[in-house]
Amino acid sequence: MKKKLIPTRQQLEFMEWEFGVFFHFGIRSFYKGYQDWDQRRMDASVFNPDRLDCMQWIREIKEAGARYGVLVCKHHDGFANWPSAYTSYSVANTPWKDGKGDVVREFVEACRAYDLKVGLYYSPAQQ
Repeated sequence: MKKKLIPTRQQLEFMEWEFGVFFHFGIRSFYKGYQDWDQRRMDASVFNPDRLDCMQWIREIKEAGARYGVLVCKHHDGFANWPSAYTSYSVANTPWKDGKGDVVREFVEACRAYDLKVGLYYSPAQQ
């Protein structure tokens, strides 16, 4: 007889959230036509989302009925959307906000302001 799997309380709670939005935003957003794993270099100096407005992102998905948002903090291209102390390939070495910006912080603050659950995606793989 097969053992029945029983979902945890957290898994059941997640199912009740029903609708969330995944934000795949990072260095690749500034490189039109680049594909995952294509090995082409993406220089951090190009990252400059001078009109980034995470509050607007989250306000819109909240109005659409979302209960959570997930942000790619670091995809396998290696670019960190926060000023990481462990890599120079991050927002700290970009012209955006003179290297003092933090997409992750702004995203989390926006989710909290609109009472949405926060999810963060971090890929351990890098090119």
